Amino acid sequence: NSLNTAAELTHYDAEAAEQAILALAALSQAAMRSGKAIKLVDEITLCQQYVALERWRYGERLALSWQLPGELPDIDIPCLTIQPIIENAVFYGVEPAEQGNISVEMHQSDKAYTFIITNPVAAEVNNSRTGNGMALDNIRQRLALFYQQKAQLTTTIRDDVFRVKLVIPKQRDA
Repeated sequence: NSLNTAAELTHYDAEAAEQAILALAALSQAAMRSGKAIKLVDEITLCQQYVALERWRYGERLALSWQLPGELPDIDIPCLTIQPIIENAVFYGVEPAEQGNISVEMHQSDKAYTFIITNPVAAEVNNSRTGNGMALDNIRQRLALFYQQKAQLTTTIRDDVFRVKLVIPKQRDA
């Protein structure tokens, strides 16, 4: 889909096509580093590139709000921890709906960083949209290895909102 979007953009907006291809390249490079350490700011940038790519497909249907601290902490997280959660939110929450508002929040406490990502649950999702939880399971495995079982990834559905809560410890065991 992303390649088709970039190909279509070449017909009427060369600069947008170039940005789409660069965003796709960044995602491809990240896939090769999956699970390896990446700075949080770089993971967030990757997420923003992904969303920019999808905005060319979904236009106004895709709304995303970021509630992040003014300055992100200088921490490492496993590459492709947050981006696949946002990708799932687009796939399951935006694509089948008329409008999809995704929210990404980050909170800090003395012991942990908490990310909460929410998206709508479409009232009538086509049966082909039911997932097998593979992306979330892969993230859980990366977190378990990276944080020695001290990180958490939980999901809930309440009031037609799918919520992912990611908690990572401030101190990472060596």
